[in-house]
Order: sequence, then structure tokens, then C-alpha cells
Amino acid sequence: MQYKEQTINCPKCNKNIKIKMLEQIDESKFKDVISRKIFKFKCSYCKNEIIIDYPTTFIGENFEVCYKLTKKKGNKTYLRECYDFDDFKEKILIFSADLNDIAIEFIKDYLRRTINEKNIDIRFDSKNEENIIFYMMEKNEYIGFKIEQYMQLINHSKIKNIKKFKEINNTNYLKYIRVSI
Repeated sequence: MQYKEQTINCPKCNKNIKIKMLEQIDESKFKDVISRKIFKFKCSYCKNEIIIDYPTTFIGENFEVCYKLTKKKGNKTYLRECYDFDDFKEKILIFSADLNDIAIEFIKDYLRRTINEKNIDIRFDSKNEENIIFYMMEKNEYIGFKIEQYMQLINHSKIKNIKKFKEINNTNYLKYIRVSI
């Protein structure tokens, strides 16, 4: 595994510390990626635990995923835990499309009720100018949801800004959204 060394200031004690960042990650570190262990560092002076996101590439047997950082828009930072690759991939796709995953879970639940299939696995696929596209796994079909409706949902909802790592899925998303349409 390739490392890149960088010196940073500890946000607690302000001392310079050296950290080693993995440039490439193989499957043996999968759990460390999901748990964010590879992004956690301890200050050698004050022992403060620091989480630092950095660009890296995960190399699986049949896939590669690059994690690239961009400048933050406003003060929105999404912190999420994923426990399987499909969830990990879906979160990356949702946030890359500049969408809110809690609202997306709400929409997926709405779609399940609309097609009267409570247990179907629906995944976010993509977004175009007019629609948010979802893939229904068991049916091998795509279904769309108007972006205009998504914006109405966002504008008429209170969605919690979660400040620690949480798993957001179809069983717990309702704890984080209040809709008033």
C-alpha cells in the first residue's frame, strides 16, 4: 500500500503532527474504509482523535472507487456510515448528484408504497435535468421522480443536519425528517 505523508496542525493543541494517508486501499482494508478508521488519526501530543478526509482510491477485485474531495458548499457536510458496498456506492452517487440522502430515502419509501411493493430494493441511480432515476433491483426496471417534486419536498421539510457518523437507510430515515406539505 502506498502512503503519502503530510504535516497538519492538531485542532486541539495546535502542534504539528505527521500523518500517513493511504493513496490506494485494497480489499483487506474494506472494514477500515467503512468504519472510517483509515481517516482517523491520533495527535501524538494530546492524544486527540482527528478525522481527516483525503483523496484515495479503493481497489476491489472487480472495481475501483476514487474518493475525491471538493470544496465544501456552505456548511453542509454529510457524515454517513455504510455497512455494505451497495449502500456505500449509493451514498457516493447521491452526494455526488448534490442530493440529500434522507430525502432520497423518503422518496424511495414513497415509490415502494406507490407501486405497492413494500420489500422491493430500490436504489438511487442517477439524476438528469428533469428526473431523479431509481433502479428497482428485483424488477430490473427504472423509475423516475421529478426533480421539481424533490425540490418541493426539500423546501417543505425540516431535515436534521447530522453531525456525527450515522447509517441512514429505509428503516431509520424518518427520525431525521419532518415533512409539512
